Amino acid sequence: MGDDVSMGSSLRFQVRSPIPARISMLKNGNVIDQKSGTWAEFSPDGPGIYHVELYLDSLPAPVTGQPWIISNPIYVR
Repeated sequence: MGDDVSMGSSLRFQVRSPIPARISMLKNGNVIDQKSGTWAEFSPDGPGIYHVELYLDSLPAPVTGQPWIISNPIYVR
């Protein structure tokens, strides 16, 4: 649950979802990339605090636009 890792040229984050979702990668609280589907890979662009949010855009109100899954942070040093 969460981790602390060193920045390296081969560092990658892989995300898997049991169902198709919008997958957002955040760095220091700001969205830096988004992909859709059941699998995504992201490359960190430098030190920071990263986490992933998954959204099911098909959900009706009142949960429309609310995150379905929020990961624990990964601290890249």
